[in-house]
Amino acid sequence: MKNREWDQLSRNLNAWHYDEHPDYWQWLYFDFIFDNGYSAAAVVLPRSIGSIPGISLAGLTPEVWLTVLTPDGKRFDAKKAYPLADSCGEREGLNVQVGGNTLHYTENRYRIDLSVDEIGMELDLSPLLPPWSPLGENGFVNPSALQSFDPSGESYFNYIEFVPKGEVTGSLTLFDEEILVSGIGYHEQGRGNFPLCKLFRRWLWLKFWMDEFTFILPAGLFVPELFNSRLTFALLARGGEKLLDFMDFSPDIELIKESDFRIEPLSKSEYPGRMEFAFEKKGVSVVGSLKSGPMVESFTYTYPNYPESNPGIYLRFLAELELSVDIRGEKVKKTGLGMQEIMITGG
Repeated sequence: MKNREWDQLSRNLNAWHYDEHPDYWQWLYFDFIFDNGYSAAAVVLPRSIGSIPGISLAGLTPEVWLTVLTPDGKRFDAKKAYPLADSCGEREGLNVQVGGNTLHYTENRYRIDLSVDEIGMELDLSPLLPPWSPLGENGFVNPSALQSFDPSGESYFNYIEFVPKGEVTGSLTLFDEEILVSGIGYHEQGRGNFPLCKLFRRWLWLKFWMDEFTFILPAGLFVPELFNSRLTFALLARGGEKLLDFMDFSPDIELIKESDFRIEPLSKSEYPGRMEFAFEKKGVSVVGSLKSGPMVESFTYTYPNYPESNPGIYLRFLAELELSVDIRGEKVKKTGLGMQEIMITGG
């Protein structure tokens, strides 16, 4: 386990990293929870993690995924694939175009201009916290962890949360109706050059913003034949102060206890409706209880270069979190809504 100050990462690392490797993938992911009760997500993929039935072109292509959840629980989503020839970006700094969709970063502000079918987003996201790299220097997983399935040492996995918490303003468009919005936003980048099912059986993200507190928990359950363990991270910040930066790589998979298992109707996959967890480092402890809420998104995908692999599934929910924090004797309790994501890779 380790605890660190904020990572001194250049935002130039957040860029178009397109790789000619046949298994290359990259996601540029944004989450938004707005003050008017709407929530939304946007994913721009220079190359998709897999092939989505009815959406993807042949092989792995650039894609844009948009989702909006209304205050009364109605869900709207749109996904579209684009030819590589219609997509481009710069290698330093976020300046990406996929079809007519653009992401641009300048002067401590992300500009998000996206439109697919009847959903549009014109948003400005200003970071309130520095980037967080749970995997360590520049966001790369230790290469030795990947040599179990790639002795050549050429495989890599990179993951950085460039905006753990930000302020977002702008507008959504739903069927020609413009909706002015403001609230909290989040942005991360992930990329690699191997199918995720080779390393992880399941990947979990929890993201919550409760008044001045930010709590983020990513965790990956490894493919059993590689490691009998879970890679777990946790970030807790109050205002701009990092209180807890936790990492655990061990067989102690009981750090996160799951219950109330449910069946996702699309894939018949099982997922936990409740989670309990507890972490402690350097006099700061966190105890949390999560309850899944409305499903925001679900879809299956396949690995076109590995037809023998099981399909993967992605699930995203609004969730409610009860969080008890002990900061060297100062006790705080918070309850709030946030995002819960689960990726079952097929591994």
